[in-house]
Amino acid sequence: MVDEQADAREELTDSMVIYRWEWSGTDKSRKDGNGSSCTPNYKGELCCLGHYLRKLKLLPPVDSCILAMPGELGKAFRADLPSWMIDEKLGGHNSQVARELAAVNDSPIIDQAVKEATIAYVFEQYGVDVVFKD
Repeated sequence: MVDEQADAREELTDSMVIYRWEWSGTDKSRKDGNGSSCTPNYKGELCCLGHYLRKLKLLPPVDSCILAMPGELGKAFRADLPSWMIDEKLGGHNSQVARELAAVNDSPIIDQAVKEATIAYVFEQYGVDVVFKD
C-alpha cells in the first residue's frame, strides 16, 4: 500500500495554480473579514476547493448561487467530482478530506505559509500538484 501511494505521488495527474490575489485563504483576506466559499466571495476570491472546481470547469455561473463546499453542487455536477471530495456513503456530502481542506483554508489562526504547505500536501495525495503564486 505504501508503494502504491508513493507511485501515485510520483505520477501526479493534474496541476493547479492558486493565485494569492484571488485566494480567500491569505492572511490579508482573512484579516479583512472576507468570506470564503467555492464560488467567488464578494471580492472575487475563491477557497482552495473553489480553485479546483474552477479548474475542473464545475463552478456554476457566479450570479446563480453561492457554494460554500463542493457537496452543495447539484447531483449532476457531483458525479464529475473526484471521489475523494464527496462521500457517497453520506448521501453525496463533503468528504472528510474536503472538510479538512476547508478548515485549513478558512482558519484565522494558521499561518499562511503553513496553510499553503498543508493544502499542497493534501492535494498531492490525490494526484494534484498545487503551486501558489503572487
